[in-house]
Amino acid sequence: MRPSFGSLDYNVLSNFCEKLFLAADKNDRNEVITKKTLQMFFTSKIFYEILNHFKNLSTEENKKYVYAKYKTIYLKKCFDNNITPEPGSPKNEDAVSEVDNKIDDEDKEEEEQITNDKYEHYEENNNDYYKGREKIGTQSKGTEDSVDFNLSLKHAQYAVNGIIKIIYIMINCLLQLNGRLNYLKKYLLLINLFNLKNKDINFILVRKGLFVCGLRKMEKDDVVSSTPAATEEAVMNDKKKEKKAKKLAEKELKLAKKLERENLKNEAAKVLDYVCEDINKDNYGYIKVSTLQKYADSIMELYNLEDIYNFFVKSEDCENEKREICVDKNVGDVKDTYNEENLLGKKKIWVRGRIHDIRSKGSIAFIILRHKLYSLQCILDIKNNNNDKNMMKWVSNLSLECIVDIYGEIKKPEIPIDSTNIKYEIHINKIFCLSKTMKELPFLLKDANMKETNDEITIKVNQDNRLNNRCFDLRTYANYSIFSLQSVICHIFRTFLLQHNFVEIHTPKLLGESSEGGANAFKINYFNQNGYLAQSPQLYKQMCINSGFDKVFEVGPVFRAENSNTYRHLCEYVSLDIEMTYKFDYMENVHFYDSMFKHIFKELTNNEKNKTFIKTIKNQYPSDDFVWLDKTPIFTYEEAIKILIKNGKLFLKEEDILTYDLTTDLEKELGKLIKLSHNTDYYIIINFPSSLRPFYTMYKEDDPKISNSYDFFMRGEEILSGSQRISDMKLLLENIKLFNLDPNKLNFYIDSFAYSSYPHSGCGIGLERVLMLFLGLNNIRKTSLFPRDPKRLIP
Repeated sequence: MRPSFGSLDYNVLSNFCEKLFLAADKNDRNEVITKKTLQMFFTSKIFYEILNHFKNLSTEENKKYVYAKYKTIYLKKCFDNNITPEPGSPKNEDAVSEVDNKIDDEDKEEEEQITNDKYEHYEENNNDYYKGREKIGTQSKGTEDSVDFNLSLKHAQYAVNGIIKIIYIMINCLLQLNGRLNYLKKYLLLINLFNLKNKDINFILVRKGLFVCGLRKMEKDDVVSSTPAATEEAVMNDKKKEKKAKKLAEKELKLAKKLERENLKNEAAKVLDYVCEDINKDNYGYIKVSTLQKYADSIMELYNLEDIYNFFVKSEDCENEKREICVDKNVGDVKDTYNEENLLGKKKIWVRGRIHDIRSKGSIAFIILRHKLYSLQCILDIKNNNNDKNMMKWVSNLSLECIVDIYGEIKKPEIPIDSTNIKYEIHINKIFCLSKTMKELPFLLKDANMKETNDEITIKVNQDNRLNNRCFDLRTYANYSIFSLQSVICHIFRTFLLQHNFVEIHTPKLLGESSEGGANAFKINYFNQNGYLAQSPQLYKQMCINSGFDKVFEVGPVFRAENSNTYRHLCEYVSLDIEMTYKFDYMENVHFYDSMFKHIFKELTNNEKNKTFIKTIKNQYPSDDFVWLDKTPIFTYEEAIKILIKNGKLFLKEEDILTYDLTTDLEKELGKLIKLSHNTDYYIIINFPSSLRPFYTMYKEDDPKISNSYDFFMRGEEILSGSQRISDMKLLLENIKLFNLDPNKLNFYIDSFAYSSYPHSGCGIGLERVLMLFLGLNNIRKTSLFPRDPKRLIP
């Protein structure tokens, strides 16, 4: 509804404004008035009508508009001079011209200011919250100070209209007066509506509804821009600063509360430590690791959670078989005999693990133990422990992640347990702490174990925080599974090659000359001479072939001084390197490497334990399953480029193909296209341009521009790079000169070819990248135990 200007009682307006000020004032504030006035004041329907009232004015309405202007000017003058507005001034609509003649020069200037500054029109606020809220409010019965809006809805609308105009005038004054504060003191109560407890200046801006921006209190020397845009920008900047300061204050308060809680907990622990020396010390307390040996005979059998998990998994798979767990106390190996009676029924056992979670309620405490991937619930009921309240207090104050030994009866609960993967529980009789948590946890492992999503609501532990506290972060289920799989890959790789008569070698990592030309080598001071960290074992692998080893491999670190802060690059990574001779064609070796990869993929996906690792990782880092074919697709470099051109991903002339170097983004696009056409994440590209390969790469005799090289790809990213090597010394020297390298620095390598060399080829494989792409992870740092990138040298 639109307000009309037929009759305005200034007594009503004055009383309303007075109540509004009282409602806003922190010292004299009535909750009911505050609620009513602010509800009315912030109703978007009223603001919408006020701001758009003068959009299309008829002649008659224009008179009402001018009349309202003068009323506003009059009201503003009354506020300036602390005068109560007189009823009927100006008297009526017909007296506009009379009033116009009587107003002083100051009034004329203000009138011109209002006339010249056009009101900005805004669209209606479509927020569902404001729909159907035509009514401003209702009187609270029995409340003396409540505002009766139903009695005078029009007057309330006029009041809002007047207040909005006053604020509009104030903003213009602020812009014109270059930040002089004294002129605005009369309006301090009005513009302090938003922050009722703070005397800093706040004023109101309207943008498709109403929101409030806070300004800091202006000093005498402050200068405010004379343009609205600059003022608005300043307001937004101040708002950001205030928000940032508020967040910082909240963070500091949170840290202070944490510290206070930790101090209180430590004090309580000290008291309880003393209590532990009481008569109940045989049931609970702290045990020094140095004294564990004397308990060995009394404990007899001590299990970890993996032992118990394996027992129940096997017992469920083989219900009819009787097996007995016998744990070697010195080694902790689980033997292949199980006896259900050892763990179930009347038999009580000792178990060791970390406290993952603990909660107490009355006389019962629930402890979740964790070890590797396994978790077990333990229950302490003091009714079963001589009603020892001190024991309950001590257990309740144990910190997360401390290591405990628990003795009790293992039972199958009536209600299945969802929070652990061992579906049995232990009823505690004794509990001892072997190792306490000495510091505040950097983050909760509950949060670190949560599924990675794009949901902003989900609590996340950011990557830098994880890497800064890597030792703690590695305790998560996903990380344990990732590096268990990494170990499995190395084991399969090593076993496969050893079964094919390879010799494992260990080449030096401190070199007198870089192995790849020096562009990306770490230079070091080696006893007053230049040294380099090995970029690869390439030259030494070939020297071993020339020594007659025939087939060699190495698993070791390599170093690349590449200033690349990407998701796929590391300055130090583990390289799986192979070098081997062939009989007739280097493609014999390509097929051998291919068979090795497919063997690794099958072992990772067919083994039950590996399946558990993969499932655990995907629970936190969801991804599509890795897909490969029995017969791996092999494309030439030229064919790969043409696939991109055909699908509109690359625009290149055919004669430029052999001089073009595929970018990482185009390699990923190629991977997507091959996945669509061949339904595989794994493929091979051969015959790269010779100009893109190292100096030791052999080229085709009939076309020297094309090399006998190959790259293997997973999910569109390179994981293996290799080639046939130049085995002719004369040809090798020519190629070294062609690459503008100094042969004198490579004499130790060149000389190994002087006594003949078998035809051979080799490759280098990035372990972290293979694992990252197989699991579909989004960052290689997740598959590096303690990653090294251009910005991280510790931990």
